[in-house]
Amino acid sequence: MSIRYLDALPSLGKIYAQAGTEALKKRPKKVAAGSLPSDGLGVRGVTISRETVNAVNRHVGAPTRDSVPSIVVFGTAFPLLIELMRQPEFPLPMLGMIHLTNTVEHHRTIVPGEKLTFEVRPLSLDAHHAGVACEIETRVLDDGGDVVWTGTGVFLAKGVTLEGVQKPERPEREAPDLPPMNAQWSFAPGEGRRWAGILGDYNPIHLSNVSAKLLGMKTAIVHGADLAAHALAAVEPADATACGGYEWHIEFGAPAPIPSRISFNQTAVKNADFGEGNAGDEVEGLVGFTGFSTRKKPRIHFTGYVRPLGV
Repeated sequence: MSIRYLDALPSLGKIYAQAGTEALKKRPKKVAAGSLPSDGLGVRGVTISRETVNAVNRHVGAPTRDSVPSIVVFGTAFPLLIELMRQPEFPLPMLGMIHLTNTVEHHRTIVPGEKLTFEVRPLSLDAHHAGVACEIETRVLDDGGDVVWTGTGVFLAKGVTLEGVQKPERPEREAPDLPPMNAQWSFAPGEGRRWAGILGDYNPIHLSNVSAKLLGMKTAIVHGADLAAHALAAVEPADATACGGYEWHIEFGAPAPIPSRISFNQTAVKNADFGEGNAGDEVEGLVGFTGFSTRKKPRIHFTGYVRPLGV
């Protein structure tokens, strides 16, 4: 797949401002399995500022450090990913896409100010019980051409059918078994605007109840990247190079409304969770985490893990 390079990273604010009229023109009922574009998008010479790193660390209560948190790399790449979704040849409507999962390999420490190349490319379309899921890969390369960060995100377009593919059945919903709480975070009114002011994601579903309801939401919800930033601040290594690189994965569940109070659990993962080895032994370096709430009824907002590469 070839990459078409842009002169600069797009502005998410401008993209969302134009998205309303574009979305009206592009609401497919069905998409073909082979309809993803043949080209990806890229930008060269991108730098991540120390001010952005410090702002994210302050927002999540993490200590100041010289390395770039992994979620900041994701947030920097996100406008390019959204720009890919709004290309005329992209088969799914960008506005209203739901982020289901993200899996990242953070290969080495990234420092503020170093020049990076960002590339995004579509990988696949898959049938989902609620619509069509699209897998998109992001790669970040340093000035020497070495890959320093890779991420694969899965996004859902609700209400769309993949031609010739039967939808899987909706899984049964069971009452979640909530873990003990290690920490708790409060997301006050205005949380979505505060996060948008740091990384530029002005998606209307996060900014206010009024703008969220215009897009079919009951209320404004916390950015998924904001939730991931809080979780990773508690569990990711401070120095990716020293630990040989690490992988993190997050799967989003019930949206977290604004305002809300989210409980957090982190725990070492044991062999029993994989059905192998001595059940009581911990898998070296593998930490699982869960974000949940108990207001009105128990809800799981996200689950995930962090582990050294190769584990």
